[in-house]
Amino acid sequence: VIKNQDTLMKVVPAEGTIFAETWYRSTVEMPLYYKESFLTGRKKTVLQLSFLNQRCNLFDFTPFKNAKEQNTNLIHHALLPLKLDRSVQQEQRIIEEIYTREEAVIKALELSSQKLEKHLGVNDEIISQKTLKITEKERTIIVEVFFKVKEDITATQSIDIEKLEKPKEQ
Repeated sequence: VIKNQDTLMKVVPAEGTIFAETWYRSTVEMPLYYKESFLTGRKKTVLQLSFLNQRCNLFDFTPFKNAKEQNTNLIHHALLPLKLDRSVQQEQRIIEEIYTREEAVIKALELSSQKLEKHLGVNDEIISQKTLKITEKERTIIVEVFFKVKEDITATQSIDIEKLEKPKEQ
């Protein structure tokens, strides 16, 4: 807004990008023992013969290494320990990792950076990171990290010319 004394002379739009150094603090907990299981989506139906405590899949030439089963009893003999089940099996993948203290700290630092980057814009970047504190609690490593970020803080603002032309009331 260009004014001569109190008279509005001209309104000129301005364009630009404003970057600021912003600070963030992140706390990440990383277990020393990590186990996760999830279903892959592969599924099949198998006949299962059970005798005493032994189970045998019939006509299953490519068994899943790990599977979640849902059994339906087809035949069960009251006197003999013999039964035939229809088993719907879903393939299950299990991820199991054991970390040393140093590996857990490195993984926690990676996770904290990834967590922050999800919230940053396209032009934003992490300038530096510093580990503030590492705490070990039972089977978990807690890592506090400080980040300096170059962040785009540009904001657009519309100018209402009518409001600018009205004299101020006293």
